[in-house]
Amino acid sequence: MKRVNTKGFTLIELLVVISVIGILASIGIGAQGPVKEEVGKLQRRTMLRDLYVHLQTYQQDFGSFPSVQPNATRYEQGGGVRDLYPLAYTGRMGEKELNEIMHPPGGQFDKFSKEPRAEEFDKNHIGWSYNSCARIDSEEPLMADQGVSSGSLRLQSQDRGIKPLSTKGVMVLLANGRVEYVSANPRNGKLLSDIVKDWGVLKD
Repeated sequence: MKRVNTKGFTLIELLVVISVIGILASIGIGAQGPVKEEVGKLQRRTMLRDLYVHLQTYQQDFGSFPSVQPNATRYEQGGGVRDLYPLAYTGRMGEKELNEIMHPPGGQFDKFSKEPRAEEFDKNHIGWSYNSCARIDSEEPLMADQGVSSGSLRLQSQDRGIKPLSTKGVMVLLANGRVEYVSANPRNGKLLSDIVKDWGVLKD
């Protein structure tokens, strides 16, 4: 009398397993976008905090935030991201650290040379807006994701240095050291929070 081999899967069982795997895979792929966005947000927040330490140290040593503007006019007009150049020429940050901390995830920016020049501190090399005019005890924005100077993310811009790193909102570092996430309207790019009254002071 022959014994029937009962080991192995039937065709129906195999199809059920494949279906379950497919469902799980689709759930994982669907969640990848939001997870990636949250990870990027956390990374940008950490980078802004690290940058603030550098800016605060510079302020303690020189009495002001980094700027290439003359002291007589610096609070009347800022020099944008180029005002961050003193972080390089004073030797506070080298090529590697500049490349790591100035290039937040979500954007494509040129790398700094081994001995960065002032010309490299522009929108193509730095992923942040910068306002050297903010005072250390104020809540005016000191740094933020690029594309927020006018209070709008300008979603349709073709300029890679202006296009926001995230269309959902921006990270903002205030002069008193607080980091805020400001959400945006995905249809028109306008910021939805009024934590800072005049976004025009943020020069990028």
